[in-house]
Amino acid sequence: MATVKNTYILGIETSCDDTGLAIVSNGEIIAFEKSSQGIHQNTNGVVPQIAAQEHLREINSLFQSCLDGAGIETEEISAIGVTSGPGLIGSLAVGASWALGLSQNLNLPIYGINHLEGHVFTLFFSDEKPKKFPILVLLASGGHTMLLDWSYPEAFKRIFNTRDDSAGEALDKVATMLNLGFPGGPEIERHAEQARDELSYRFTVPMRNKTGFSFSGLKTEARKKIREHDELNLADFCASFQKAAFDHLLDQSEKQLSLKQYHGIAIVGGVSANQKLRKQFQSLAQDHSLCFFAPPLKLSTDNGAMPAIVAEKMLNGEIETSFLTGVYSRFKSKK
Repeated sequence: MATVKNTYILGIETSCDDTGLAIVSNGEIIAFEKSSQGIHQNTNGVVPQIAAQEHLREINSLFQSCLDGAGIETEEISAIGVTSGPGLIGSLAVGASWALGLSQNLNLPIYGINHLEGHVFTLFFSDEKPKKFPILVLLASGGHTMLLDWSYPEAFKRIFNTRDDSAGEALDKVATMLNLGFPGGPEIERHAEQARDELSYRFTVPMRNKTGFSFSGLKTEARKKIREHDELNLADFCASFQKAAFDHLLDQSEKQLSLKQYHGIAIVGGVSANQKLRKQFQSLAQDHSLCFFAPPLKLSTDNGAMPAIVAEKMLNGEIETSFLTGVYSRFKSKK
């Protein structure tokens, strides 16, 4: 009987301020390395030039750690998947140029991976892997908030995007107003867990009678309340703001569920690491008799397994191939 040769797919993610590398083999993560840039805490936001410099400083050592973790040699790598966008151009260029150099040295195929598709494909690492489609996917992160219609192996279709700020950006900015540091989402969550009353501060849930996402008004309302209250109950305020933001995500997702028959609902992206949000979407799925999917917590935020799993499926001919041709800052849908 013929022996099936293992393939080893190197994934490289440098779209923002996380340098992530991983090696995937036959759908499993066999090496995973990541460096998050704490330097941006000093500026309460990502400085693009510094982010690119940090990627360049970290990528070689992370690659060697991946090889050691997987127990393979450089020459055993079968293909490379590198995030090509959307993201910060300088950061993306570091990962893409480094990956291109390696692919040329080893004569390997190199795939340019859509960052958003990478987030969606982390669902293949969830405890209950998606098998029936379509699935309604909420992608919520610091850079993006959108609803997606996913009918694998076809590319996902964007239903609608946020009109202004992303959910993660709104959480980060409100955390900055409260002097909680950056990134702010985990700090908002941590303080909200100590709250006694998540209705202490009344926020207006955006777009109750409309379709789409919008967080700029909610953010402005938060700024106004912070200025008006000299003695703010921090835990209750964080819980109240978080509740309004998550109610907005739930409302818009439930509206879409009423418009089309889905086999499941999923959440991906950095905001999906929030435990309260996971429980709320799990309840939403149960209410509609749907399967619920979410990636493992460590795969919610940017990481190298994202481009690696997409590249593996391209190499295997499961989905349309997209070779690296450059990097781009904004969302690009597949034709």
